[in-house]
Amino acid sequence: METKRIVVRVAFLLMPLVTLGFITSFKIEQSYVTSYFLQKETRPRFLGGRPVYKSKTLRTNCPIKWKNFSAENGHVKPMINLRRDKYLLPVLINGPNNQLIGFRKSIYIAIHLNRTVVLPKFFKHMSDNEIEAGHRLDLMKLSKLVSFITIDQYKEKCNNTVDAVFRISLLTPRRYNIIERITGLQLFSNKKSRKLKTGILEYPINMTINGKGIGYDTQEMKQLYESERACAIHPFQFSNIKVKEKRPKPEKPIPLDFDKITEADLYSEIIRFTPFPPHIKQLAKHFISDVMQNKSFVSVHWRYDEGDWMLRCANSGKNSSKRQMCNKIQSIKPSHITEGIRTKMKKIEQKVKVTNIYVASPPSQTQNILQVKQLLKQKYDYDLYTSDDVMAHWKGHYGSCDWIWKNVNDLLSSVEMEICSQATVFLKSLGSSWSVNVSLMRTKDIAPLSAMDDEIYKYITMQLDDKQT
Repeated sequence: METKRIVVRVAFLLMPLVTLGFITSFKIEQSYVTSYFLQKETRPRFLGGRPVYKSKTLRTNCPIKWKNFSAENGHVKPMINLRRDKYLLPVLINGPNNQLIGFRKSIYIAIHLNRTVVLPKFFKHMSDNEIEAGHRLDLMKLSKLVSFITIDQYKEKCNNTVDAVFRISLLTPRRYNIIERITGLQLFSNKKSRKLKTGILEYPINMTINGKGIGYDTQEMKQLYESERACAIHPFQFSNIKVKEKRPKPEKPIPLDFDKITEADLYSEIIRFTPFPPHIKQLAKHFISDVMQNKSFVSVHWRYDEGDWMLRCANSGKNSSKRQMCNKIQSIKPSHITEGIRTKMKKIEQKVKVTNIYVASPPSQTQNILQVKQLLKQKYDYDLYTSDDVMAHWKGHYGSCDWIWKNVNDLLSSVEMEICSQATVFLKSLGSSWSVNVSLMRTKDIAPLSAMDDEIYKYITMQLDDKQT
């Protein structure tokens, strides 16, 4: 037992070493750490800041089945059948939502370049531990849109290397080393000199890329990356491709006539075909029905934590709008959040009766949100739910689901996103890819009143402004 305690302490000590979403070289198996926590019965324990519970009455079988996608599942004719002799492998970094956005944009690029998509490695938040792609995406649905292969199939077809690198930013030997570590591909001919293998060609050809990287539209993309080379990688894609993000509008997919479809509609269909997998949707559905009793509710994403979001304030100018926003956020108290939510709720209640609220927030904001929960109940009789309630629900129903506890933090975030997407109205956080992805999930058939969605920051800062006047 003492050995396990040491392992857990080391895991927490390693957290400050996280850079670019990867822990340097030293790895701890999360399943080993999690199994230690799950032995504790009397009170919630924490893994990465989130409570981890074990059911007192374990079921012998998990009530929600999960099976990762395999090649055998993929015997589906896709709507877009891409060339089978040319490939595009995305290399993803940063948090789960940035990884999802990067993958969607890589699919968009692969379609325009007519290259089969390679399913990349996805990583857990603030970790270099891989998570199965089947926990992030409904891969069966994706297979109905485009043809894709696994990274192992890519390695076999491409002899474990690449022959083309589609750059969007300056790639130093250090960054190539990260790519090599993430993908397991062999890129260097000489480890000491850090020289790329002969035969690997960097695109755009004969173009100097500065530290800011390059942005491009669809036509520019084809000029930059048109190549007959088969085995291409596309590292660190996130926001470089210029394409409008919008929710899929019709309930059913639209015909993909490339002579008529707009770029925005094409990307919208990619969003449609990359939803969360069925088991994430089931976990959210069960929570809404069992705990929130299927009542209408408003969801709030409160993202403004000092340990992550507020780091972007460090480089903001003294008189910039960002600095003004940062100063206001630092002044916000639970009472401001309470009254901000109440202000929006009064507008919502003119159209629909709502007394339930779900707030998704980082672990560092737990105490603040608990105070908000008490204030909303005492003053306005609203019931507020958080991730603690989700974990308590899992404790009572899914203690035997090993696949949950091995990936508990990532699955919790995904389930919270799914819960928020089902709300009558969603109040998002500015500058958050988490909020962006939830908003894109809220199609008209799911959220008929999504036109009332808004920014929570606006209503909370009203309270600050009122007190200053």
